[in-house]
Amino acid sequence: MKYAIITVTDGNFLIHSEWSDVVGAIKAFHSLASDLWNDTGFTEGYIAIIDSNLDIYEGYKEYITHSAVAPVEEITEE
Repeated sequence: MKYAIITVTDGNFLIHSEWSDVVGAIKAFHSLASDLWNDTGFTEGYIAIIDSNLDIYEGYKEYITHSAVAPVEEITEE
């Protein structure tokens, strides 16, 4: 079986790497997920490991967001 690390960030699909070794794919998944959490160049996205049947491998799918939280307006008394 083969595996691929894929991402979708702000609607853009990308296959980052392909693996025949599932352990290597899992390590790459975690490394790339960490990089994506630190990359504020996109608003939201997903990372996943898919197998050659296009199924998510054992739940390895993660949602990553950099959405800004709307600031809370301060109420001041006059």
